[in-house]
Amino acid sequence: VDTTAYMGVVGEGDAENRAIQKLMTENKLQLNEEEDLILPQIFIDGHFVGSAAEVQGLEDDGHLERMLLRLACVVCHARRSPAATECPACKAKFVDIMPGEFTIDNHLHALAQAYEEEESDDDDESDSENDDA
Repeated sequence: VDTTAYMGVVGEGDAENRAIQKLMTENKLQLNEEEDLILPQIFIDGHFVGSAAEVQGLEDDGHLERMLLRLACVVCHARRSPAATECPACKAKFVDIMPGEFTIDNHLHALAQAYEEEESDDDDESDSENDDA
């Protein structure tokens, strides 16, 4: 599999591309029969949890939030501590693909920044329309 073929196409930035490269190196990414990358692929604590449909199923079954909060094992759904590095029930190892890169705080900050930029653009357009009147 040519891993470089996926790099600029799938990831939007350096961190995403490093994560994709790491997952490919560890043979964790899912490929179809033609060895093309299957998208989307969702990983939590280093474990493939599925595509969008499977993740929706986890949400429907009430597991997703507990997995994202690191209160449930992504493999067996057993109760776990957020600081745990291994599931007490099934012994699955929990790993960060890119430690410190893909955090909820980072994502919320990026969303807030995008919202502020959108608001600023809307204000600029409104000012421009008022100047034309």
